[in-house]
Amino acid sequence: MSINFVKKSLSLKLVLFILLGTGSILVGVGWYGYFCSRSILRDELISRVDGIGELVADRVDRITLVVETVARDMGLSLFMHGRSSESLFPLLESIVMAHEEVAGLCVAFLPRKDEAPFAPLVYKDGGGLHSKDFGQGGNDFSSASWYRIPIESRSPFWTEPYFGYGGSERFVITYSVPAFGPEGDMIAVVACDLSLDWLADVMNSLDIPGGGKGFVVGSDGILLSHENRDLLNRESLSSLGLKAGDEGLLKLGEKMVRGERGIVAIEDRDDGWIVYRPIGDMGWSLGLFFPKTAVTGHLNNLLISQIALASIGMILLLFVAWAISRAITGPIRVLSCATERMSSGDFDFPLPHTSGEDEVAQLARSFSSMRESLIAHIERLKETTAARERMESELSIARSIQMSLVPRTFPPFPEKDGLDLFAVLDPAREVSGDFYDFLMLDDDNILITVGDVSGKGLPAALFMAVTRTFIRAFAKEGLGPGSILSKLNDEIARDNDSCMFVTVFCASISVKDGAIRYASGGHPPPLLFRGGSVRTLPPVKGPLIGPMPGMVFQEGVGRLEAGETILVYSDGMTEAMDLSGSFLGLDRPSAWLRDMEGLSCERTINTVLEGLRTFVGEAPQSDDITLLGLRVDNLT
Repeated sequence: MSINFVKKSLSLKLVLFILLGTGSILVGVGWYGYFCSRSILRDELISRVDGIGELVADRVDRITLVVETVARDMGLSLFMHGRSSESLFPLLESIVMAHEEVAGLCVAFLPRKDEAPFAPLVYKDGGGLHSKDFGQGGNDFSSASWYRIPIESRSPFWTEPYFGYGGSERFVITYSVPAFGPEGDMIAVVACDLSLDWLADVMNSLDIPGGGKGFVVGSDGILLSHENRDLLNRESLSSLGLKAGDEGLLKLGEKMVRGERGIVAIEDRDDGWIVYRPIGDMGWSLGLFFPKTAVTGHLNNLLISQIALASIGMILLLFVAWAISRAITGPIRVLSCATERMSSGDFDFPLPHTSGEDEVAQLARSFSSMRESLIAHIERLKETTAARERMESELSIARSIQMSLVPRTFPPFPEKDGLDLFAVLDPAREVSGDFYDFLMLDDDNILITVGDVSGKGLPAALFMAVTRTFIRAFAKEGLGPGSILSKLNDEIARDNDSCMFVTVFCASISVKDGAIRYASGGHPPPLLFRGGSVRTLPPVKGPLIGPMPGMVFQEGVGRLEAGETILVYSDGMTEAMDLSGSFLGLDRPSAWLRDMEGLSCERTINTVLEGLRTFVGEAPQSDDITLLGLRVDNLT
């Protein structure tokens, strides 16, 4: 065979290059694999075990986040419920039942001189739900860390794990937060208990290579999870290392307590490795042990497979390379031309006919399938675009219909001299879950309402429309604000399978003398301002509307002074966030209102909105914003 023939024969050059190149690679890979397979398998197993650790850490973070959220939200709810056992026990029971992670929830009120200790407690035990007053029966919890530390530090606190809760032997930890009253004074400590039974279930379900085991230690080094339950909350790695005279185990315990991560080799009868890493925000650390047999058990099979596959591959490659080299050049050239035409948008071109099951035939068929898929994708894209345009049109119509449900003509009652009223509804999405409404009950009294439905989008918008209709109907029956909200709650709670709820502020205001009767269903109290002074109406008791029927809503009374403006708002104003995640709060709007003496309600609300948008900046709107302002100048 002459050198010139080799130079001219593309097929022969492909065969020679494939055989020489592939043969050299196979020999090098086999030689390298012989010496490095053990290290590779070890690293892969370590990576897999570390991935298991990531999953465990994510699970711990999710569970503890739920508990922290429940405790904080319960602390905020005390602002509305106070020390009423009639409302607190049902609320605690509903929260504990709704969160399977929560083992118990307790509200320990700070003692008062004229009242007995009061600490309503709801907990799970024996498969059931139990309730009691933890402050009765001689229970002195004043020195308990879950109660004492949040009071002293005025900040949340995680306890160390302990056995026993509610008369059981469950292994639990407690997250407690201080709760504050309307004046900023501390009124109670909310304690939420998390059973560590789920941690044992998580560790038992781990698929660690080679039948390995996992364990968890707390911030003080005590074992929280281990296959030997007798060691829980009694022993640490350091104490076990001291008893066994194992310096390596002692050092491992110290590293895990410091929150370090890494891998250590165990050279005793449990010959293997331990991968350790911190998990959660409570100073816990996870250790995963897997034996070295998980590596050596597969090493020999891997080496034999490599040698066998390399030998068979070289033999087959000699025959396949020649066939491929003869068949590959022609079809590839045609496919190259077809690719150029496809890139220009021309899909009507012939493809080379190829038979057989080799790579070139598969490439040609794949190319043909790709062309058909592209054509079908383009058609689907057209249909999807049209469907999206229709949906956007329908949402736009829904927004228009919803906005027509709230009054938008201002001034609404031009015949009422001295009555200034203006309102704005700014949805976070196409449609809103907020609403406002007002109507004249008679010649001297006007009813105003502002509501905020849980959630957003179309479900919240429908819920808002139903709520507004009920309020108007009950108002025309001559009911007061408290009775309106009570009947509204009963109607909404009936068949409320979706468990939605709404907060509502409802007030009847006399345009003659400024007398105010009002009630609130979990809604923030409005602001009243005049002459640089800003105040709020005294809070009244009233739960969220919708979760449970038969609730009573307290009515409050007040008076609107001449020239004084009442501003009712939804929490979309106070909870507006900037790019850093900071809330607007109530202090900034209050400061703005002090400088708005003499402005109309429309100018006042627009000025507040301008300040809000300046604070938010480029951050997306996170919630619906509703503002309603009313002022009566000619009061007798």
